Amino acid sequence: MPFIDTTNSTHLYILIGAIAFVLILIILIILIIVKKRKKSKLDSQNEYAENIIKALGGIDNIDDIKLSRRRLNAIVSDLNLLRPKDLRNLKLGAVITKNNVKMLVKDNPKVVYKYINKKRKEGK
Repeated sequence: MPFIDTTNSTHLYILIGAIAFVLILIILIILIIVKKRKKSKLDSQNEYAENIIKALGGIDNIDDIKLSRRRLNAIVSDLNLLRPKDLRNLKLGAVITKNNVKMLVKDNPKVVYKYINKKRKEGK
């Protein structure tokens, strides 16, 4: 005796429905997991950008910021507020000349740049 009687169309429809339900459930679970990972990654990138802001002496100390490939160029108003040790701890290849701080951001520089610009606009 077979597991499911394929000659009876009702059993066949129930089997197809159950398979479709399980597949949809698996897809939904995968989508939820991916969404949570993206959110946690964005949160960590925002935290990273916040640490860069602190290392540059705060959002009020940043006069201008530009992105050139993977390099952030920040013009700061007061060099005394800079925290070079924090820049080193963030593993940014930073070069400080006069009031210009050039930093090599390896992970998602566009996200960091957009976050800092957003914060600058909120601060004004």
